[in-house]
Amino acid sequence: MLVLAAVGPASAHHPDLTTGAAEPIGVLTGAGLRPGDLVTDNGISVVVPPRGEMIWAELKFDDGTYQTLSVETERTGSVRLLQWGDEAAAGPAAGVPGTTALAGIGASASGVQVAQPDGGSGSRSECSDGSYNSWDIRIPHLQWSYQVSSTPSKFLARTEGTTQVIDALQRANSNITDARNRCGRSDRIDAQGTYLGTIKRGPNINSNGSCTGGDGRSVIGWGSLPSYSIALACVMGISGGEAREGDIRINWNKAYETEKALCKGELLIESAMTHEFGHVYGMGHVSSYSSPNLTMQPVVGYCSMAHATLGLGDMRGLEAKY
Repeated sequence: MLVLAAVGPASAHHPDLTTGAAEPIGVLTGAGLRPGDLVTDNGISVVVPPRGEMIWAELKFDDGTYQTLSVETERTGSVRLLQWGDEAAAGPAAGVPGTTALAGIGASASGVQVAQPDGGSGSRSECSDGSYNSWDIRIPHLQWSYQVSSTPSKFLARTEGTTQVIDALQRANSNITDARNRCGRSDRIDAQGTYLGTIKRGPNINSNGSCTGGDGRSVIGWGSLPSYSIALACVMGISGGEAREGDIRINWNKAYETEKALCKGELLIESAMTHEFGHVYGMGHVSSYSSPNLTMQPVVGYCSMAHATLGLGDMRGLEAKY
């Protein structure tokens, strides 16, 4: 199997701390690559998809950086690679104790539609900030399952602990599809998410940070991931903008909790996974500097439920897509 190191400039690229924009550091043509070959880039790997399809993957680290790799096989057979390397979370929250950054697509790149709010820069409330970044990916009806056997022992040791995890994940999905918000805005998002129940098989993601699927079955589960990572999201089988599969693997070596009342310095599953489901449904990051109150900004506080309610920009982006 061919392994291609899709590397850009030697130095890490960081978003501009004023705008939070993150330009791709490499747009490459994978000469000699064919469907089924493996492409790796700084800890993240994807399998080259069939002709006419695309796959993207996002590996998030707990120091505020993330690695994104998108691979598209054109109908002619040419393979195109788009990468963001070691992106740092923008804004003053990066590196602040008690916060961490979540996974997602870079803020500004080919294939991403960017909408800026009316008015000036600076921090705005979640109900007045209309910023959003939208990747050209849609899953109008996400039907997902949960790998019950992967549930961390912390939750298995509790009465109804597994049920609490599943409930938190279902709420996270509904927060996106039902436009849960504190702005008094009605649900205008025509996307659906259906939980199919538990499943033995895991997400098509392995412990090395590789997206290995494209079989059309969307699964969320826990497992090992590269050191210091938080989660890996993969959207696969993308043809004409619509994807067949969206998987999430949550790093069971990181501290998570199901309820705010139980939280003592962990990430809350519902809040963190609302952000991740936002990516699966096709939304990219906004700047944590200029849009710190939106769900799709990448920095979340431990024990914080802030990401669980959508802001104006989050809803505008999803409404434009669905």
